Amino acid sequence: MEEIFYSVTFYFLLYFNLLLIFQDISKVKVRKIESILFIFLSGLCSYFLDNFSLIIDPIYLLIFSFVIRPQFSWSKHIFYSFFAVTNIELSSRIIYFLFIPVITNQTLDKMTNHLWYIHLVYLLILPYYFFIKAMLHIDYEKIRLANDKSENSLFKPLNISMIIVFVLVQGLIFIENNFKWFVAYDQNLKYYIILVYMIIFLIGIRRLNDRSLTIINEEVQANQSRHFKHLSEYNVYLEKLYHEISSFKDDTRTSLERFEKIAQTEDLDKIKAEYNTIFTSIDNPFRDHHFDLDRLVNISIPTVKSFMAAKLFEAQSAGVSVSVEVPDVIRNIPMKLIDFIIIISVFFDNAIDAAKESDVKEISLAFFCQNDTIIFLLENSNKVERINISQVFQEGYSTKGENRGIGLANVKKILEQYPYTTIVTKSGDYHVSQRLEMIFSVDV
Repeated sequence: MEEIFYSVTFYFLLYFNLLLIFQDISKVKVRKIESILFIFLSGLCSYFLDNFSLIIDPIYLLIFSFVIRPQFSWSKHIFYSFFAVTNIELSSRIIYFLFIPVITNQTLDKMTNHLWYIHLVYLLILPYYFFIKAMLHIDYEKIRLANDKSENSLFKPLNISMIIVFVLVQGLIFIENNFKWFVAYDQNLKYYIILVYMIIFLIGIRRLNDRSLTIINEEVQANQSRHFKHLSEYNVYLEKLYHEISSFKDDTRTSLERFEKIAQTEDLDKIKAEYNTIFTSIDNPFRDHHFDLDRLVNISIPTVKSFMAAKLFEAQSAGVSVSVEVPDVIRNIPMKLIDFIIIISVFFDNAIDAAKESDVKEISLAFFCQNDTIIFLLENSNKVERINISQVFQEGYSTKGENRGIGLANVKKILEQYPYTTIVTKSGDYHVSQRLEMIFSVDV
């Protein structure tokens, strides 16, 4: 009975720690029922497989990660799973061999005769994990962002090393328990591998963190530069708008004053001629669609407003007719601002390029709210009647030359981290539309 109680509490502590570390590094919210099922099923499998010295904890976590977040890339699934297990493995050995003997004033030989010391080890894992995280200033949020910016390449070296060490150590444990002649060689070799990898792992995490901070800082600086550029372009547009309105106002005042003098003559032919001159042939700037850009005033996010205005002004400068509809006040976007700007930048660039080559040369923008969803819709004219929608998000695909479709492939990768966001692409009747729907997520 005592052995069963020991096993149950041990597996609970082990997989409870794994789950918490997994959630901390991935920021995945796990429901209670999912947590209970993971701990129970993993513990049950381990209880039987441990008798054969088969320890496959990363596999349990890998399967769990795939089940609850299928949209994650392979690189992320592997990193989150093996990183959590590697943390547990290294932390437990450091605590067992270094801290517990000091705390309890016991030798390792005596500790091996009391299995409850193992429970103490796993009770100390979480405090030790957060202590090391604070000491090394590890920021997993920035590491995740940097990995996304580098297209998952940041995780690859650490993923490979974690898999290799796990296979080596667990392979030695399996050999040790099934081939007794190897025990003498196995003990020292196993601990040397763990000791060396512990140093490599900590250095690797620190360098990964530093590299991530560098990538994020560079991205922030680049985004700020783009923001200032867009603000400058928007200010130029507003200044041009102001001058045109002022000019129209002055011209209208002059025309009305002249019309007033003619009206006083009571000469109907002169009055009719002047009326036609003023109200039918006058160059009225308000008939120009570029004043539709004023409707961006409902966007309360300065960066987004200035960026869209700059892109629409770019389209107009290229001879493309622009139509804008922003009927609702947009205060928040359920997506990181950097990612949203990157996505709509790709949409705008593709739309402007395609519209310039088409016969009609037009772009229409709609940005509005629908219940708890923000919808961004961009439609443009196209020189061909219909494009192949199934291929537009493939790496390197384009109807206009080699490597012109990389932007849309990046959009697809960015959207992988937003499970509540969808994109719909349509093409027909010499038009292409991109519809981005962003739902304000709720905890589940």
